[in-house]
Amino acid sequence: MVVGTYRNASRPGDRAAYDHDRDQVRASGWDHGLRRNAGAPGDGAGRGRGRRAKRGPLGKLALFYRQVIAELRKVVWPSRRQLTTYTSAVIVFVLVVIGILTVLDWGFSRVVEYVFG
Repeated sequence: MVVGTYRNASRPGDRAAYDHDRDQVRASGWDHGLRRNAGAPGDGAGRGRGRRAKRGPLGKLALFYRQVIAELRKVVWPSRRQLTTYTSAVIVFVLVVIGILTVLDWGFSRVVEYVFG
């Protein structure tokens, strides 16, 4: 299982998962960054957007929060063992880079002292 990916994307070619995600996007009123029912300016197509148009700032915030929670439920979270392994690898890598940069800094300072000093 791949860490940090969507469950729906775990099987490439899973048409049902793709269709489900596409239907969710369309049902939410957003499709490729364009608002549903948005037409040419002045043609009146933007009116009648349904319940979403009537929501106030708190309603929009609540909708955003619910959508965030729904997306987080799709994520495959790492196990404790994977988390400790990845954390250890990152810490070791950072320490190695710190060591390399320290040696380079010390070496360049010696060269500068020799040339100008």
